[in-house]
Amino acid sequence: MGGWAEIEIAGLTLTGSDASSAGGAITIGDGKLTLKNCSITGNAAVGSGGGIHADVGQLTIENSEISENKSNLGGGRIWAHFALAV
Repeated sequence: MGGWAEIEIAGLTLTGSDASSAGGAITIGDGKLTLKNCSITGNAAVGSGGGIHADVGQLTIENSEISENKSNLGGGRIWAHFALAV
């Protein structure tokens, strides 16, 4: 997601992704992303954010599972460089 946008995702499962850079399952450039009732599990990134890599903007996570994600640089589940609402 790049450029300012407001997106809400509900009921999505992302598993088994393997990113060659950051953000195994999701990378957020900027904007507003809300995840509701989602499962982000078993993803990996060579860079930071095995599950989710977020640079700027706003990330809100409600009633979601984020587990068993791995990264080589930090933030196995989430790497956030801004305010995060969980």
